[in-house]
Amino acid sequence: MFKLCPFNAQDVPALVEFINDLRQNHWSLTALAYLRQPAEIPMTKAEELLHAEQQPNRIGTFLLKKNGRIISMLQLDDKYGDGKVAVFFGVETHPDFQRRGTFWRHLLKPCLREICTMNFERLEAITWAFNRKGIPLYKRIGFRAVPGTSLVMENYLPLILKHPNTQAYFSRHDYIRTLQNKRSYGYDNITNHGLDVFDYQWLAKTEGLAVHINWQNKRIISINHHKI
Repeated sequence: MFKLCPFNAQDVPALVEFINDLRQNHWSLTALAYLRQPAEIPMTKAEELLHAEQQPNRIGTFLLKKNGRIISMLQLDDKYGDGKVAVFFGVETHPDFQRRGTFWRHLLKPCLREICTMNFERLEAITWAFNRKGIPLYKRIGFRAVPGTSLVMENYLPLILKHPNTQAYFSRHDYIRTLQNKRSYGYDNITNHGLDVFDYQWLAKTEGLAVHINWQNKRIISINHHKI
């Protein structure tokens, strides 16, 4: 029923129609909702989509379709062009499929899993403080709100998954299903032994894993396994 597809040239007309329909008829539900709706709504053109896809930093645009109809999209860029930081952006979902978990299950999680197989060290997403729908979804898959921003989110799962001291746990337990998160909309830094860190906790039936990230220098500072 749902199909995740990489963007190609044949999708251009349908994607232009999808984006412009959201902007014209559902402004408050789009990725631009943090902006006041202008008198003249900016429309996307086919040549703009094609030009953006040809940029050297573009990893890809991913489309979620239902019965051939585009219902959601997500774009990914290599932020600095050096293979270290991937950026999630351009998230759009038609309102008929919002608040159902469709984007989360069929687009966001598969894209995260794909990026985690690559050599990136972390992911980033840029949203806004009142994005009540998006922030909890991002946090469920490891994004953390960076203090002092409004609102940059960072995700260190790629770095954590590649560390040799986490391999045993993740060989037995799925890194998304066992990831624990508190539902919150604020910044995610905590103080641990005098250090300002991001906290990652995984819990399975018999064991847990805790990882602390010094988000200022972008490094893992502790990994602790524990029995439950």
